[in-house]
Amino acid sequence: MVTNNLLKKVLHSLETVQASTRDTAEPSVREQLDEAISDIQQLIEDGDSDEDARSEALACLGRVFDKMPSIVSIVKLFSG
Repeated sequence: MVTNNLLKKVLHSLETVQASTRDTAEPSVREQLDEAISDIQQLIEDGDSDEDARSEALACLGRVFDKMPSIVSIVKLFSG
């Protein structure tokens, strides 16, 4: 149940990023966000095991970050 709540938070965050970058993001970024949102929604619906869901969610986020170098720069700035 904890993982499901965390996945819902990740989904909400991705949807927020998607909405805020809708008009400014490159098509490849929008496509990757759409795919990541779809993947996270599927994980929530499937109710995968905690470890599997966490691994897939992290993989989804990694693919989004690869397409959004500005987010990676911000994360690096705040992490050290």
